[in-house]
Amino acid sequence: MLIEDKVFDKKYRPRGFKMFFGNTEVISSIKKMLGRNGFPHAALFQGSPGTGKTTLARIVSKKLGAGSSSIYELNMGNTKDIGTMRSLIEQSQFGDIFGNKKVYIFDEAHKLLENSQECLLKPIEEPPSHVYFMFCSTDPEKIIPTIRDRCAGARFELKPLSYEEADELFIYIKKKEKLDYDNKFKKLILNHSDRVPRRIVLDMYLCRDSSYKQAKVLLENIIDGVREEIVSLARLFLEPRKLSWVKVIQAINDLLKQEEAESVRRMMYSYFSQVLKNAKDNKNVEYCTAVLDVLDSPLESGNVGVSALIHLLGRLYCGTVG
Repeated sequence: MLIEDKVFDKKYRPRGFKMFFGNTEVISSIKKMLGRNGFPHAALFQGSPGTGKTTLARIVSKKLGAGSSSIYELNMGNTKDIGTMRSLIEQSQFGDIFGNKKVYIFDEAHKLLENSQECLLKPIEEPPSHVYFMFCSTDPEKIIPTIRDRCAGARFELKPLSYEEADELFIYIKKKEKLDYDNKFKKLILNHSDRVPRRIVLDMYLCRDSSYKQAKVLLENIIDGVREEIVSLARLFLEPRKLSWVKVIQAINDLLKQEEAESVRRMMYSYFSQVLKNAKDNKNVEYCTAVLDVLDSPLESGNVGVSALIHLLGRLYCGTVG
């Protein structure tokens, strides 16, 4: 995600239950557990991307008494090895120096290797009183059954917003940002976002400087399986006045924390293929075809792939600004 997108996304990320739009039954259930001091030491937050799983886990962590320095958030897409899990388990046994609770949030928990998941079973079953484990996943069935069983008392499924809730979120951001969106624009964004909170926020940001016609084309070019961060990066190449190599490198460094270089290349290829499909003039056809030629060949894994990806983006950059 680009720097500007990050700021906008973070700005509207709920920091408490009051600003958490939707999933009222889940929130009510969590509040009751917290109110009677009966929140389990292992919890599972599941649902489609952007519905607020990790955000809600953070909110619950703070309600349990964890300070910012005692909430450990790990992305399992990057942190998979059993050595890391063993080190984490050993660290969890020690109390926080300020006496706060310790909470470990496992984002994309289904990507954790099976032996690493098994390594967590004992500490989840017999946790120290100051430690909580929270698993966030878009594909909970890939989490081993024994961990799912230990989360049975606190398994929360987050769903997209109702139309009324999505409308409320849209109006709230529109007023805060003083955006000039009419009902036609609102319908476009809410339909495209499938009423998923994060997608509503990012779609509103992506379309902020666009006419309705431009926004419609832009959103048509966003396709399933392509991260919002890739869309933001690709848009820079489509809008040379906004393009700078510093922004490209910042964006790619952020992406490579969560994706392999080859995955980034494939998503960019998919995005520009869609743009080419929807192109309305010869200039766009010519440019997208040239981009796809550059992005055509698969990349190796590891540092070699990263270097090759940067090289490809450098070629695109020089072709755009040159």
